[in-house]
Amino acid sequence: MAESHQAKTVEYMMPKIFQLIDPAQSEFVKDHAMFAINMLLMGEVSQVKQHAESYGLHLLKFNNDKAGKVKNRAIQGITSVMECSYKFVIDNF
Repeated sequence: MAESHQAKTVEYMMPKIFQLIDPAQSEFVKDHAMFAINMLLMGEVSQVKQHAESYGLHLLKFNNDKAGKVKNRAIQGITSVMECSYKFVIDNF
């Protein structure tokens, strides 16, 4: 029962967190939103893994971000996506 509640919570959170990873957001917001998603990906949360490829493609937009923290989080996220999705690697690198 607790697992079902966690799954619903993650499904509810994900669209809201993804909205925070926008170039118009502050460095602080982007950094923390990416951190949250990266940790969920590393924890192999299935509700997040199903969006891994689109997340990875979105992160590629941040490779020239002037904020060092955001760029580091984007690289961390791309690495996490690569661990989840062989297809992402083949299609994008």
